[in-house]
Amino acid sequence: VVVVTYSVSVTAGTGGSAACSATSVASGGSSTCTATADAEYQFDSWTGACAGQGATCSLTNITSNQTSAASFIAVYAVSATAVAGGSASCSATTVASGGSSTCTANADDEYQFDSWTGACDGQGATCSLTNITSDQTSAARFEPLDGDGDGIPDDTDNCPLISNADQLDTDGDGLGDACDDDRDSDGIMNSKDNCPLVSNPSQSDSLDNGVGDACGPIAVNTLPSSGLFGLIALLMIYARRRLGHHNIRDLPAQG
Repeated sequence: VVVVTYSVSVTAGTGGSAACSATSVASGGSSTCTATADAEYQFDSWTGACAGQGATCSLTNITSNQTSAASFIAVYAVSATAVAGGSASCSATTVASGGSSTCTANADDEYQFDSWTGACDGQGATCSLTNITSDQTSAARFEPLDGDGDGIPDDTDNCPLISNADQLDTDGDGLGDACDDDRDSDGIMNSKDNCPLVSNPSQSDSLDNGVGDACGPIAVNTLPSSGLFGLIALLMIYARRRLGHHNIRDLPAQG
């Protein structure tokens, strides 16, 4: 009985190697050929008997010599890192030459995306990298949320929803004047307070001019008699000093 055998052979282009489980096969037999890529390469395709199959090629019912050639293409690494305040990742971390990948920056609570450095520089939180022909690295940066855009991070802003870069807080209650309905903490709302920046729960307004005594002039006739006399005495002392006299009796007579 004559047994007919056939040869099975493979070759490989740059970027990898190839081998078959059996290189001499009896008529009707089979062999499996495998293409193995080197680092920084990936399997591309076969020509010959294995054409159209993946990196692992199955040849069955062999009735003639079988030759195949594996080809490989370069691949590039795509990576994204993130500093404090968020995380970053890419849809593909190994990409064939000319391929693409999308990298996304995700901010943690109380933070917002700021910018990228590296390959994604200049793009938004979602970065698209196309026609890749080299390794791509990017780093995402984040900043504390500043909802009102006043330059003060929300977590330290005493009015996080109203712009108030000066952070003025007249009554020191931790709530900025820009969003404090009672800026002097006297229990009177600003819209009804006749001294909105000076605590005056009594709302005393002796001049009846809409300006509370605590922050405006006081009518002289409202002073108690002792207070009125004291005021007059102070004015006399001031007059003596201005005129260089030591006693009011020294003032020149009027007439």
